[in-house]
Amino acid sequence: MGPQELWEASLQPHRALPRRAAKPLGPGGALVGMLAWRVPLGVLGAIATARGLLVGLTQFRQLEGPFAQTVLAAMPEVAPEDLKAALANLPQFPSLYSTLPWILLLVPLGLLGAWLHHSAWDHGCLWLLRGLRKDHPWKATFEAEAVALQVGSVGAVLGLVTLVPVVGPYLWPLTLVLDLWFWCLRGMSLAAFHRCPLWKGVAATFLHGILVILFACGLLVLVFLVVGMQV
Repeated sequence: MGPQELWEASLQPHRALPRRAAKPLGPGGALVGMLAWRVPLGVLGAIATARGLLVGLTQFRQLEGPFAQTVLAAMPEVAPEDLKAALANLPQFPSLYSTLPWILLLVPLGLLGAWLHHSAWDHGCLWLLRGLRKDHPWKATFEAEAVALQVGSVGAVLGLVTLVPVVGPYLWPLTLVLDLWFWCLRGMSLAAFHRCPLWKGVAATFLHGILVILFACGLLVLVFLVVGMQV
């Protein structure tokens, strides 16, 4: 999909996604297209995030910047010289250059993990809602999820704006709205590729979110129970 197609699909998914589903490329072709868009954007975002984090940590180590001043204000009993001396004994932070190989490795793996996670949960939830197509349902789900992530490149580009100094932090509410929209768009892609009602695809993605939250809460309760039995 070209830039114009991605933009159209992000603004009018109810029209663009059924047209895309009518010309399937298969999960492999859709996955390659998704990675071609999302990996460069993910690497760019990760580099900008890592750079900002390293700069912030370096400033804190030198007791500079707003975060360091907040910590000092919250610990009036600690002398700045003592805290600075203690921080100086910490290991050196890695350079941005040394983190680049990890970024190049982890970004594609993270995208593949997200693709498989969404495919498994959304497929199961759509099955619960009886929205799966009868012929090659898994193939349809894998391609639908890859297409949705590819269209999500538009949101990823807009999300990079939040990394801009000064103005970026004020744009977080907008990114939350965009995340919700592209979450719904994933359901629209499922509906298009499975040829089921639109509401079933969108409901499957929200059911996915609810079940994941319940699963995480249940896991936390189980951990607390096991820890409590050992105390």
